[in-house]
Amino acid sequence: MDAIVSRRKWCPFASMAESEHRTLVDKFMLRLPDGMRDRIRAAAEANGRSMNAEIVYTLEHAYPGNTEIDEIASAIAEKLDTFKREKSKKRRAEILEELSDLNQLLQKELRSLSGNFSTADDQDDIKFL
Repeated sequence: MDAIVSRRKWCPFASMAESEHRTLVDKFMLRLPDGMRDRIRAAAEANGRSMNAEIVYTLEHAYPGNTEIDEIASAIAEKLDTFKREKSKKRRAEILEELSDLNQLLQKELRSLSGNFSTADDQDDIKFL
């Protein structure tokens, strides 16, 4: 019981002011099988990383993200902001065309991604995007 209390003191919740200048991260509680913590610690020390960094590194390699989708999504968000501020009808029409092109790229990437992990439900979901 004392170990639980001391860990709570060691990991207090950050105040709003502290969290404003931190990168947003997801926290995830994880139960490890016996001996795994020691194996992770040994790997982390061998690679010059913290245990957390070692776990994140391993997960990133096991479950890589799709940078193309991230880049397209960012471009779409930027174009939407531009569209909202634009007053010229001609320029707004051009931006809509650019958004249409980006949407086609996004659809292509999503089809490619769904081909790697496809289930029947995924196909139905992608149709509505």
